[in-house]
Amino acid sequence: LKIEDIDLRTQEAEAGANLRRAELQLIQERELAKQAKIEWGDRDWNKASDLVKRIPQILKAEAEAKAAEAQLVQASQDLTRSQVKAPFEGRILKTMVDVGQHVGGGTSAALAEIYSLESAEIDLALSRSEISFLGFSDGFHANEYLKVNAEILDDKGNAIHQGILDRSEGL
Repeated sequence: LKIEDIDLRTQEAEAGANLRRAELQLIQERELAKQAKIEWGDRDWNKASDLVKRIPQILKAEAEAKAAEAQLVQASQDLTRSQVKAPFEGRILKTMVDVGQHVGGGTSAALAEIYSLESAEIDLALSRSEISFLGFSDGFHANEYLKVNAEILDDKGNAIHQGILDRSEGL
């Protein structure tokens, strides 16, 4: 699933530009501090105020650069999240959004209902005699291995899926 990402790409570009501006400001403030020390001349630099040393300006520029970097990281993550992929191979059962619909920002987080192709659970209605024939009893624990193989056959009798019987469910 791909969410239209033009706004997210714009935000990432703007965040990158803001970071570059903040880095430039930090470099300029550090250079102005060096210049201020030179202009201070032969006087004792330790007696100069923090404002003359440009310490508050440098701290502000550092904080703005750090914030701009965090905004760029956030924008990049948002852009990455514009592509939604299931963590497994599967099929879509039901879609919950349509083309052009706004998602995120307080709307439902569910975009679709999917299922995995790796495994399946099949409910079988069996009588007590059929269950006892299989050797599946009420005392069965999930960590025990019950040697009952299950096969799903196609129209020609060929096995298309294989599995095991692993638990029972009472009424």
